[in-house]
Amino acid sequence: ELEKRMTSVTIQAKELEQCKENFLKEKQVFEAEEKLKEERWRDKERGLDERMTRVAMQLKELEQKKETFIKEKQEFEADEKQKQERWCEKERESKERMSNVSMQLMDLEQCRNAVLKEKQEFKAEEQLREARWREKERELKEGMANVSMQLMELEQKREAFAKEKDEFNISEKQKE
Repeated sequence: ELEKRMTSVTIQAKELEQCKENFLKEKQVFEAEEKLKEERWRDKERGLDERMTRVAMQLKELEQKKETFIKEKQEFEADEKQKQERWCEKERESKERMSNVSMQLMDLEQCRNAVLKEKQEFKAEEQLREARWREKERELKEGMANVSMQLMELEQKREAFAKEKDEFNISEKQKE
């Protein structure tokens, strides 16, 4: 009877030892799979983080371009205002000259011709300045439109990356 019990206990011990070995093997396989999943997730997350960093840098560059465009426009407008003020001063001076030489017909005629010439030159300069302004304004509008489109595209990419990251997280949670 004792021998039977010893044999039974020995068999049970062997079975328990086999169960322990099987459990340890399964645990090692599970841990290896989890480690692999974690490494893949870290690689994916690192890739997403790198892409998000690039998008953020592009957004910053575009914002700087936008600020540059605004600054150039303000400088151009200030320059145009200064030119207009100089023209007003020239026009005032011309009127003074006209009144000073009104007693002498020849001098008056010469001054009148000089003022007319200055006005023609100013109008020519003004037309040229307006043409340059319209061109610059068109360029600025195109630049602003391009910046706005790029900002929208980058925002869409950022949203797509965020969605992709969320979907990946959900997928990983479901696998677990």
